[in-house]
Amino acid sequence: MPFKKDERKVSTGGGVFLRYFTFFILGISLIAVLLHFIFFQVRYPAQIGAVITDIVILAIIVSILFETYHLGRLWQGPFIWINVGIFFFFMGFLLELLGEFFVKPGFMRYSIENGPKLLAFGILAWGFFQWGKEKFEVSRKVETLKEIDGPTGLPNRSSFNQELERRERIARRYGELFSLIYLNIDNFRRYNEDAGEILGDALLKKMAELISQNVRGGDISFRYGGDEFMALLPGVKGEISEKIASRLRAKVEDEFKKEGITTSLAVASYEQDKNIIKRLEEAMLMAKTAGKNRVYKAD
Repeated sequence: MPFKKDERKVSTGGGVFLRYFTFFILGISLIAVLLHFIFFQVRYPAQIGAVITDIVILAIIVSILFETYHLGRLWQGPFIWINVGIFFFFMGFLLELLGEFFVKPGFMRYSIENGPKLLAFGILAWGFFQWGKEKFEVSRKVETLKEIDGPTGLPNRSSFNQELERRERIARRYGELFSLIYLNIDNFRRYNEDAGEILGDALLKKMAELISQNVRGGDISFRYGGDEFMALLPGVKGEISEKIASRLRAKVEDEFKKEGITTSLAVASYEQDKNIIKRLEEAMLMAKTAGKNRVYKAD
């Protein structure tokens, strides 16, 4: 425990140093911009538009950094590039001021004054591109996590509904059929109460792995509900889906013999103008009524 406390202190100290260092760099940059603005306004009133453009660009960058991340991660990931870009902007302003006093007009002076700014534009563009890419990837990961069932790691019911809707649309338009296997764990509630939720969750995870391993490569498994799973089999008709379901039932019975767990399964192939979910539910009811641990094909 003491080790963790010390580690946290070091981390905090480093963070404070970086914050002050960042404030220092930004402060100097802003002073340079202000001097740049005053000097050119007095000496070259006609060029005020270009000066204002520089100031607006830098102000936008600084505002984004302050308001969005509050200096929380300014020296990590894409913000390293953004900080380097700001530094080159600062150098550009500074060199432009110095050039007025020490460098004669010509190509050399133009290069000294504008080179750092052009470089800054490139670096900033790359930094903001990386930042946008990072935000997009984070957003995509969050959306993916919303569609994944925690205990099993399978896509959840919401994902199933979306995929089913997509498959039905494809089937209606192109005639590409599919089948569904609806699996329900027999007496899972009783097992969960007797063994406890931890073992119950472990059983669900193991069941999810078994289902995924015993369907084809292109098939998709879903956690449909508490003790319910779905497997979507693209391009498969009734007989093949029944064989897969029968193999699944036998595998579960063998794998969970010690726990006394079995499964009831219902199978249905897509038929236009028929509700495939309703047909599956009716077939499942028949499987349960008939004594469980069996496969029923929907009408």
